Amino acid sequence: MKLNSLSTRIHTIVKHLESARLTSKTYIPELYHKESGYHTWDLVHEDPSSWNVFRKGDGWGGKDVHSCFKTRIRIPDQLEGKKVVCAIVTGATDIWNYDNPQFLAFLNGELICGLDVNHTEIDLAPAAVKGEEFELALYAYCSTSAADVFLNVYIAEHHEPVSNLYYDLKAALDAADLLREDDLERLKLIEQLNEAVNLLDLRQENSTAFHASVLKAGEYLQNHIYGETRPDSDHIPTVHCIGHTHIDVAWLWTLDQTREKVIRSFASVLYLMDKFPEYTFMSSQPQLYAYLKADFPSLYEKIKEKVAEGRWEAEGSMWLEADCNLISGESMIRQIIYGKRFFKEEFGVENRVLWLPDVFGYSAAMPQIMRKSGIDYFMTTKIAWNDTNQIPNDTMYWRGIDGSEVLTHFITAKDYIPHPEFGKHRFETTYNGRFNASQVKGTWQRYQNKTINTDVLQCFGFGDGGGGPTEEMLEHGRRLEKGLPGVPTVKRTFVREFFEKLEQNLDGVRSVPRWSGELYLEYHRGTYTSMARNKKYNRHSEFALSDAELFSMIQRQADAQAVYPTDTLEHAWKLTMLNQFHDILPGSSIEQVYIDSQEQYEEVLRVTDELKSSALNGIVSQITSDGEAIVVFNSTGFARTDVVELPAFAKKVTVHDGDHPVPSQYTPEGGLVFLAENVPASGYKTFRITPDAAADLGSAGVSVAQWQSEQQSIETPWYDIRLNESAEFVSVWDKLEGRELLQSGERGNVLQVFEDRPAEYEAWNIDDYYEQHMWEINDLQSMEWVESGPVRSVLQVKRQFLDSVVEQTIIFYAHTRRIDFRTFVDWKQEHLLLKAAFPLDIWSEKAVYEIQYGNVERATHRNTSWDQARFEVCGQKWADLAESGYGVALLNDCKYGYDIHNSVMRLSLIKSATYPNENADKEQHVFTYSLYPHQGDFREGRVIQAAYDLNRPLVGLEIGSQTGTLPDTWSLASVDQENVVLEVIKKAEDNDDMVIRVYEAHGRRSRASLQLPEGTGVTAYACDLLENIEADCLVENARIAFDIKPYEILTFRIPRV
Repeated sequence: MKLNSLSTRIHTIVKHLESARLTSKTYIPELYHKESGYHTWDLVHEDPSSWNVFRKGDGWGGKDVHSCFKTRIRIPDQLEGKKVVCAIVTGATDIWNYDNPQFLAFLNGELICGLDVNHTEIDLAPAAVKGEEFELALYAYCSTSAADVFLNVYIAEHHEPVSNLYYDLKAALDAADLLREDDLERLKLIEQLNEAVNLLDLRQENSTAFHASVLKAGEYLQNHIYGETRPDSDHIPTVHCIGHTHIDVAWLWTLDQTREKVIRSFASVLYLMDKFPEYTFMSSQPQLYAYLKADFPSLYEKIKEKVAEGRWEAEGSMWLEADCNLISGESMIRQIIYGKRFFKEEFGVENRVLWLPDVFGYSAAMPQIMRKSGIDYFMTTKIAWNDTNQIPNDTMYWRGIDGSEVLTHFITAKDYIPHPEFGKHRFETTYNGRFNASQVKGTWQRYQNKTINTDVLQCFGFGDGGGGPTEEMLEHGRRLEKGLPGVPTVKRTFVREFFEKLEQNLDGVRSVPRWSGELYLEYHRGTYTSMARNKKYNRHSEFALSDAELFSMIQRQADAQAVYPTDTLEHAWKLTMLNQFHDILPGSSIEQVYIDSQEQYEEVLRVTDELKSSALNGIVSQITSDGEAIVVFNSTGFARTDVVELPAFAKKVTVHDGDHPVPSQYTPEGGLVFLAENVPASGYKTFRITPDAAADLGSAGVSVAQWQSEQQSIETPWYDIRLNESAEFVSVWDKLEGRELLQSGERGNVLQVFEDRPAEYEAWNIDDYYEQHMWEINDLQSMEWVESGPVRSVLQVKRQFLDSVVEQTIIFYAHTRRIDFRTFVDWKQEHLLLKAAFPLDIWSEKAVYEIQYGNVERATHRNTSWDQARFEVCGQKWADLAESGYGVALLNDCKYGYDIHNSVMRLSLIKSATYPNENADKEQHVFTYSLYPHQGDFREGRVIQAAYDLNRPLVGLEIGSQTGTLPDTWSLASVDQENVVLEVIKKAEDNDDMVIRVYEAHGRRSRASLQLPEGTGVTAYACDLLENIEADCLVENARIAFDIKPYEILTFRIPRV
C-alpha cells in the first residue's frame, strides 16, 4: 500500500479519536442571564432567580457587551463514577478574533479559569457522583455587531485514555508529516503509527472492546515511539520552551477590557498548572500584575505562590512593553526603574532580561541604558517583520552608540517549511508560538546562527489579546519532550535560564556577531506620526514631570520643611508610562483608547501643573526683592538667553536686567514678552519691572522684521527672505554667512499632502509608494503681521485645503536665528499624510537625528536596500543636515517622523488613518516646528540647546517687594562643558539624596565638572541608572569633577546635608 494512503488513513482515525474523547453529552437547556458591565463579576454570587431566562438557541452579544450567566448542573445517573467535563461552545472559530466571546468561569462561587475560543472546557468531577450538583456561573464579554452569538453549555464524559491516544498519535503524525517522503525516519514512523491504529477496534464506538483497544494502542506507542532512546547525535539542537501570553495593554480593546483579559489569562494559566505539573510560564509587564493585584487579590496571591515554587517567571524589566522610538531616554529609565522595583518588591526577583517581543523598533541608546540598569539580555521577535532586509543574525551582541553591548537573541518561532528551496518565504517570526512539532522544528530551521550555538528559545501560547497556552499545547509538549524523529530536543526552560545557557555557549566563541546602532524596524513607519494628539501629550508630560521634579528639588533646597511629592509624582509617571505602551503611543489603537488616554494625560498635566505651581510659589516667596519683579525660571541644564512670555499681563512696564532695560513688547492678546539674558542652568534670575505708561507694542525699539509688501520681502537681523503669492519661502538669504539657504528655484516651508493608503496595517504603516501622488497646501486665505517689536515679529498665514484649515504663526526673533512655525490645523481629511518640506542648498550624505540620550547618523541617499528602507525615520526633538561649516536643524515640540533625502528636509505632521480608529487625527492640532540655520555642525551650532529652548520655555512669575533667604539669581546645578547635558534633577528613589543625571551629547570624551549649591557636603556617589551606588565622588568647593566617555550617561547621588 502506498505510504500516502496509510498517512491519510491515520489522519482520518486521529480526527475520529478527537471527537471520541467526549461522550454522553448532555446539554443544559436553560441558563439565567443578566446584563452587566465592566468589573461586575461579583454578580455571579447573586441569587439569579429574578434574572432573565436564556435558552439554548437564543442569541447574545452586541458591541462591548458584558453579561452574567448562571445555572445549576446535576450529574445524571449514567455519569456515575465517570470523569465529567463541562464545555462552553459559542460557535466562534476565528482564533485571532479578539472580540470573540470570553468568560470567567466560576464553579460553586470559586473562579476556576478563563474561557475563550481556544479554551472551552473545564473539569467538573474526576469521579462524578450521580445527583451531585454544581453551580456554574459565567462572567461573559463579547463585542460583536449583533446579538448573534449562541451559548451552548453541555457536560460530557471525558475518556482520558482516548484523549491520551489522540495526542500520542497526533504529535507523532505531525512530526512524520514534516519529514520528506523518502526519509527512512518517516517511513518507519508511519508504519509504527499504522500498527498502533490497527490495534484499535472501531466497530462500536464507546464499547468495552473499543476502550480496551485504546489501551493496547497506547501501550504500543509508548513502547515503540515514546519509549525509544534516540542517539545523542539526533538531539544536538535544543529548543527551550516556555509558556507565555502576550497581552497588549490596549489595542483593539480598552484598558478596562485588558484588566479582564489579565484575570482570564492568568486564571487559565493557574488552572492548567494544576493539571500539568511540568508546566512553566513567563509573563512580563508589572502594569498587568498591578491591575490584577487591585482587581482580584486572591488570584494574585496564587501567582505569588507559583513564583515562589519556581513555576512562574516574572521577568521583562520594563513597567510595560513600551514603544522605544518615541519615548524619551528618561522615560525609558523610569520604565525600567518602576518595572524592576515592582518585581523585586512583589516577588523577590531581580530582572535581567528586557523582553520586548512586539515593539516597533529599538533605539541605539538602549544597550547602554540596559547595561547601566542591571539588564544583561535583550529579546524581541518584531524585528523579523522587516519588509525589505533581514537582520543577518538571531544571536548577537547588540552595540549601542556609546559602545555598550548586550547579549541579544531573537525568538525564531514559525512553522517548519519542508521544502524551503522552493518558493520565496517570509522571514517573519512570532511571539505567539504553538507547542507543536512544526513550530519547534521551525524555530530551529529559521535560526541563522547554527554554527555558534545550538540552543534556541520559543515561547508558546495565544497572545496579543491574551489567552495563553492551551491544554492541547501542553499535551503536545509532553510528547515532544520524549523525543520524536526529526524534531529537536525540547526542554522547558525559563527565559533568564535560557540566556544564561546561551551566554555560556558563547563563552570563548570568537565569531559571535555584533550589530552596531539602532534596530530599525522596516515596517510600521507611520507610528511615528499617527494620533498626533498622543505624541504631543507624551512629550509635554515628559517635560512636565521633569520640571515638577526639578522645581520640587529647588524648593526643598530653599525650604528645609518642604516635602518632596514622591507619591504624586510616581502616580503621574505611571500614568505617563501606561500611555507609552507600544499600541497606545504609536497611534495604533481604537478610538476609545484615545478618549481614555486623553483623560489620563490631562490628569498628568493637571497634577504636574499643581506641583510646579506649588513649588515655584514656594521658591519665589523666599527670594529677596526691593520692588516689583519677574522671576524667570530655567529648567534646562545650561544657562540661556531666551524669550519669556507672560500670557496675561495688564501692567505697562519696562523690564530691567539690573540697571539695564531689556527688549520687551506686548502681544495683541495683552501678554508681555521680553528677552531674558543669561538665566542660569536649573535655576532662576530676577528681572525688575518699573511702571511705564508709554510701554506698548514695539515701543522699546525697532521692529525685528521689516516688511516690503511690493517685493514680498522680509528683512530681519539674520535673514533677507522673499515670499511667493502663497506665502511660501522662495529665498532665505543668511546675511551673516552670505549664502542662500534654499535650493535654486525651490520653495521652503511647503506643506505637502500625500496619498496615504498602505497595503495593510493602515495606522501603522507608510508604504514606500506614498510619494506617487502629492498635493500642496497653497490656497492662501490671508496673510498679516499680527505682532512686531524689538523681541520678535509675527506673521500669520492662513491656508485652506479641502475641508481643512491650516493657520501658521511664523515668528522671527532678534536674539536667535531660529524661525518658529507655530501651527494650528483643523484637519478633517483621511488617508492623507501631511508633511512640511524644506529643500536646502546643503550637501551631505548623512543627516543627524536626536535619539534618547544621544544622536545617530543616517544616510540621505538610497544607495543600498538598507538605505532605501529608511525612507521614514524617527527623531526626537531635532534633526540636522550640515556640510562643513554650515548646517540647518529642523526642530519640533511634539513630532517624530522625519525624512531627509537629497538635501530636502521633511517633517511628518499628521497621518489620518481610519483603521483601527476611524476618526484618528480628524481634530484640531497645535504644534510648533522650527527652522534653525547655524554655523558648523550640530555641535558648533548648539542645536541641542536650541531644541531644549523650544521644548522647555522659560517660566516667569511676578513678585512684589519682599525679603527672603534666597538671592535674586541662583542655580541648583550646572555643568561646565557644553557637550555634557544636565538632563535630570530629582530626589532619590530610596532616600532624601539628590540624583543628577547627565549625558555626553557630541560623541567626545571629556573632563567636566558638576557645580552644586554652596553648602553641599564633601561626599557624593556615582551610581547606575537604578541609583545603586558604584563609587565615591570627591566634592571640592561644591564641585564634582568627572570623566565622561562619548555618549555616556552618568548618574550622581548627592546626600542631603
